[in-house]
Amino acid sequence: MLQVMMGALCAMSFGVADFMASRSSRGIGARSALTGMMLVSCLALSIIVPFAVSLPDLLNRGSVVACIHGAAMATALLLFFRAMELGPVSVAAPIVAAHPIFIIAFALAAGSRPSGVQLAAMVAIVAALAIVGAGNPAGSDAAKGSPRTAPRQAVVSALLASIVYAIAIISAQQAMRWSDELAVLWLGRLSGLLLLAIVFVASQQRPTIPIRWWPFFILHGLLDTAGLLFLLIGSIGELDEITAVVASTFTMITVGLAWFFHKERISLRRWAAIAVIFVSVGVLAAGF
Repeated sequence: MLQVMMGALCAMSFGVADFMASRSSRGIGARSALTGMMLVSCLALSIIVPFAVSLPDLLNRGSVVACIHGAAMATALLLFFRAMELGPVSVAAPIVAAHPIFIIAFALAAGSRPSGVQLAAMVAIVAALAIVGAGNPAGSDAAKGSPRTAPRQAVVSALLASIVYAIAIISAQQAMRWSDELAVLWLGRLSGLLLLAIVFVASQQRPTIPIRWWPFFILHGLLDTAGLLFLLIGSIGELDEITAVVASTFTMITVGLAWFFHKERISLRRWAAIAVIFVSVGVLAAGF
């Protein structure tokens, strides 16, 4: 089935891309890491967009909302990269992946009524987030080189990233009412890069990306772009919720890679909490 295949490809692309973000954020800093990835992603989309998007799809009332989406997405990614720079991937990635709970919360504030299953999934995510963000019990994974508690700044940064990411998703959905999906993604990337440039100017700094990192960022940016395109393709037609559910497994890939390559020690309790988040996010993505 197309939806399952596109969802799986999206999960693999995003899962590997997020793990790569943890490596680059720790290597050259979150700001420079995000700049390198977004530059490549924006260039890749710039090659595709002229052949797939018409001018009316770029210049309409959805364009402004698309730019708001891009600014929110860049902010969310910067917070996420910062969280992985400061703390374990196994803490930051599941917290950010729980962003659907905030999408539902915003819908609740707007007067929407979630189903009983959705409310149960939200409660499960909140409980699991408390475990993921807290310290590990004695004797679990407090080995040498593994802090007993997740750095507070990393947890706060990941929580803020999750909230802002929810805003980015909502604004993208609104923009896509008037504009083509690919146009929204491209305008979002451009506005995100502009926001990053403003941040660098305001802080009187400039991105520092050594030449040896560029092959890494080319792969990172292409994986991120591919993940977005796979998600869009899988969302065409009926049963598009299947793509969202399968794609939501990307967090398990990211955490698994961190466990294998970073040697992050993850307690059984935290693994169980990550699994609860994974299943609950799948339930919310399915729209039960």
